Formats: sequence, structure tokens, C-alpha cells
Amino acid sequence: MSSRIVIHNIGVSMKRFSRRYSLKILVAGMVMAGLVLPSNIAPAQQLLKSYAQALPDITPMPDKEFNDKTMLYEDVPAGDEALSYRFRLPADWKRPEDSALTSYQISNKILGEIVRYYGPPVIDKRSYFTLQAINLEYQLSAQQWLLQYLLSNGFTIQGIKEHNFKRAEALYVKVIDSSTYVIRAVAQMNGRRVVMAQYFMPADSWEGEKQMQAQVMKTFELTYPITESVEEMTKYHFLDIAEFQYPVSWEFRATPMKGAERLNFELLNIQSEQKIDWKNYKTLDGRIQVDIVAYDAADSVLGEIDNLKRGLAKINLAVGDKFETFDDFKFSNELNAGSVDVYKAIDNQNSLLNYEYWIVPLEAGDYYYFVSLITPSRDDDFFIWARNTQAYALILSLIRPLDEGLIYR
Repeated sequence: MSSRIVIHNIGVSMKRFSRRYSLKILVAGMVMAGLVLPSNIAPAQQLLKSYAQALPDITPMPDKEFNDKTMLYEDVPAGDEALSYRFRLPADWKRPEDSALTSYQISNKILGEIVRYYGPPVIDKRSYFTLQAINLEYQLSAQQWLLQYLLSNGFTIQGIKEHNFKRAEALYVKVIDSSTYVIRAVAQMNGRRVVMAQYFMPADSWEGEKQMQAQVMKTFELTYPITESVEEMTKYHFLDIAEFQYPVSWEFRATPMKGAERLNFELLNIQSEQKIDWKNYKTLDGRIQVDIVAYDAADSVLGEIDNLKRGLAKINLAVGDKFETFDDFKFSNELNAGSVDVYKAIDNQNSLLNYEYWIVPLEAGDYYYFVSLITPSRDDDFFIWARNTQAYALILSLIRPLDEGLIYR
């Protein structure tokens, strides 16, 4: 193991593990725990080039003509209001007689089918429509979830569009039993579920059927919106200064308090745990850190940010150039917020391992808040990056200064 550097009673070192890369952290105490950052699962760089394409612009047929050619379907599957749907399909499409839904189970691992309809056969192929659902394990936007689904299944993405945070649409190609299909899909989030509608069309039918396909997908909607958090949240108070909420799936670690001038805690996205040489090691997918600094104890805002960036050298990360800035994050009205800046970061021991470092300064009363994120880069691991950045945005929206923390200088 490389030389050990102690930070807030945590010893940190870097080490390469087989096909996974790692930040290995040994925590002092009765139980020794290690934390590790894993490498990518999919060629996300190619993914980003793919999903940047817009959906094809297909001129719809007049509404009356479309309505005359289609039939409206509405249902509440098995009495589950969260899955209540409405869509239109061509009038000559049929639902198999033996496909009545008598029972179903929606998991967080695979899509469960709710309903399926078939168009008339054309030689040995036919178009069909399916409605499926899956439980969400953590917060993602509909576009992030859909992109993750398409990539993990190796589909060829032709275009993707985010309608809003809860609805996204994509066009992609899939080979089924040696036949090529062009599929248009809409993913709609509803509470803790994603419901996905897909219209499968043989590639040979594309020119004649693409207008109907696109227009059918516009009609798909969930008719009973549900508002609830995907993950259970818990609260933490920084003395009487501020209140934070964070997903329970993230592990909380606070550093020992030596006073109210500088306070700090970390949230860790831990993937798995294993035992090596009689010590417990955990695979770490990301880290969110919150630093609260009293105004009188702080350098300038830029000075504090520079100090935090330099501090990453202790875990062998080097922060590079800023490449993105966000001004549209949501914050409490009681906070003065700066921009969320995103920097490139690399592993000093392996220049092929890319990270991103996100940080934003906030201010309320006599305190500055610096909230930062370390995550595998979007180009190296889009799946983990999406989860980490959504959790980061959620936590930022829920930070709230308490009354004692709002005594203005």
C-alpha cells in the first residue's frame, strides 16, 4: 500500500484493482472500512455522441384523420392507480385474447409488462406496442433513466429528447430474431416508478408507418400523477446553524467537531463491500462533501474553494480546468447561491481515470456553505454520474439555514 495520509482521522490511499479503479480509504476505529471508486461499465463517450442527436422531425397527420384511424385505450391495470394510462392505437390493432392481466409484479431490476397490442401481420413480421413498468431505486431524470436503459441493452440510439424532468422520448434500433425493428419509446416517471411505452416497427415499414408511430407516442400519458420522493430522506442538523436532508442510501460521515467556525460532513455513495486481508472494504461510487465556514474564519470565497481543490491531492486527485457552469439549480430562498462549477479531475496515479469535481458556494447569515461532489466522469461512467449528480441537486435544494444561522453580520 502507498504512503498513508490522515485526514480527519481517515487514512487515505490509492490503489489499482483488476478492471476497477479505486480510492481506498481506511477508517480508523474498532471496524476498519475501506472505500473504493469503480470504473466504467459502458462506452459512455460514444453514448454522449449518440444521444446528442435530435429526434427526427416528422410532420403529423391532421387530428381528425388520426382520430378516425385510431382507437382510444384507457385502463387502471389491476386497480393500481400509479399505472393508470391512456393512449391511442391504430383501429385494426388487437390485444391477444390470452393476455388479460390477472396479476403482475413490478420490480426494481427488470421491466414488467402491463399490456401488449399487435398490428396486422405483414408477411412474417408485424408492428406491436408494449407498456412496461419498473420501480426506481434512486432519483434520476426520465432522460437519464431512458439513456441508461438503452445503453445497458446495447441498442443503437437514433435520437433522444427530454420533454421535462419526468418525461423523455427516444428512437432506437433493435434486432429481434434476426429482424431489425425501429422503436420509438416514451419513459414517464410517476412517483417511484417509470412506465415505458414502446412502439416496435419492422425497419421495412419505416417510411409508411413512421408518421403513425410518432403520433401514437404523443398520445401516451399517465392519468393519475403521483408526487413522492423516490428515496427515503433523513435529516441532519449542523448544531443550530443549518439543516440538511439526504437520501438514506448514502452513508453519512461527520468529522469530529472542534468548534463552530469550521464544520464538515461527507455523504458516500457506497456500492458494495468485501473483505480483504481481514479488513472490510467498500466500493465507493461518489462523495458529496459539505463544509460550513464562519465568515470571520474564512478566506475569500475563491480562496476557500482553492483550498478545497488543493485538499483533493491527499486522495491523489488533481483538479483541472473548469468546463461547465450551471445557474439553474434550485436553492432555499434563505440562501444566497453562486453558480455550480464543474471541473475536470484525474487520478494522479493513473491519468486514464477521469473524474468530475462539482462545487457551489452558498451564504446565509454569518456562514458560508461549500457543497462539493466527486464523481466518475460522465464519459467514463454515465450511470453512476447520473445518480450522483441527481443526488447532489436534490441535497442542494433541501439545504436550509436555521434561525440561529441567519444572524446577519
